[in-house]
Amino acid sequence: MKKQLLSSEPVGAIKSQTFRVYNLRTFFRREPGNLERCPSCGSGIISSEVEPSKKVATDMSDINAVPSHYFSRLYLCSACAWWGVRERWGLLVYEEECDYMIAGMAEQKDLAGKRESQPWRLVLENIDYLSALPLPRDWGDLFGSFRYLLNRPL
Repeated sequence: MKKQLLSSEPVGAIKSQTFRVYNLRTFFRREPGNLERCPSCGSGIISSEVEPSKKVATDMSDINAVPSHYFSRLYLCSACAWWGVRERWGLLVYEEECDYMIAGMAEQKDLAGKRESQPWRLVLENIDYLSALPLPRDWGDLFGSFRYLLNRPL
């Protein structure tokens, strides 16, 4: 079943890279596992670690906040132009745990060279996470184990 990545929801755009930012903490009570299937076409996902975004790097430099960077992980669909980056970090002093997913589609002309052109790089340099949306309800099943859903409507 094909999932809708692009809809009438607000979209971020940085130099022609369109994307959405989702707050995973609005959907999961505990940390979910890895994204296992593409939200756009349902195909398999290839994942790897990436350098943290500028926002996470800035938070990590504030040693008074006692920061912890858990991971910054890139997800690429094995079949379509979908890409995503999930970042999880925390600031102990503020009792803040952050878990966000940035999702985008490479332009069709960029599909073959998606890995070489790295359309997510520019987004990671400029992301602020302030406009994060709740994770779409049907995306929850695309994550691996360790998920416990909140008992409230989204």
